[in-house]
Amino acid sequence: CAEKVITLSPLQPLQAARLFLQWCPRAIENNELEPRPSQGGGMPKEVKNSMDALSVLANHPVLKFLNGHPHAITLAAPLLQDRSLEEVHKLLESKSARDQRGGGAS
Repeated sequence: CAEKVITLSPLQPLQAARLFLQWCPRAIENNELEPRPSQGGGMPKEVKNSMDALSVLANHPVLKFLNGHPHAITLAAPLLQDRSLEEVHKLLESKSARDQRGGGAS
């Protein structure tokens, strides 16, 4: 049986958020979706229903960073096992910065 490689285009924001949630090892708490001072005030303070939550997650810096790439999403979501959404964002940003400086081996 030969391996078949399938190229996927980046997902739309809501599709990316759905995939992220499917791969999350735990529920994302509403307080993780609230804006932090460092993120500006672009996200609503109160998430009223699941569609609101999905929309807010789709615009969260973690999902923006992953840019709709399905493989990246399925690798990043499990990091929530023992981290908050904000901690995952910081981890991804620091890894990206190290890679851009040429220090990517970790």
